[in-house]
Amino acid sequence: MSTIIMTATARLAVFNIKEIHELTDDDDMELERIGMPLDDNDPILKEINENSEKKVGNGKIAIFELQNQAIGTFSFLASIFYSQVFSMIDENAKKCGGSLPTPLEIYMDEWANYGEIPRFVEELAYLRGLNVGITIGLQSLSQLKKKYKDS
Repeated sequence: MSTIIMTATARLAVFNIKEIHELTDDDDMELERIGMPLDDNDPILKEINENSEKKVGNGKIAIFELQNQAIGTFSFLASIFYSQVFSMIDENAKKCGGSLPTPLEIYMDEWANYGEIPRFVEELAYLRGLNVGITIGLQSLSQLKKKYKDS
């Protein structure tokens, strides 16, 4: 038990940094809008909002995730961000009948510098069927092999 507590304390200590705490404390990115219909009067969006406490806006959204490539200390935040985005894509596709009404394009430049995104290979294949395209930017094939071996 003490080993688990020490490990958790060490891994979560970064969230005690004021700037990281402020960045992750509240959701102000409106991720729930990802892939939703573009028109506020779309019947799908109206039905979702009628059956939900939190109103969802239209899918007109662009999100830019930037990080200092020279300092990889906080690259895990990109991994958390993309895990949340992939989860929201799945949730929104289910709300909209199985795929996103608005095509979503994700461009991940300098992809090799992100922290490892859990289940990325599986997510890549799955999300294609939900009207999502993902493009990763690499400097060389060895960057891909380093991270994901033969998968």
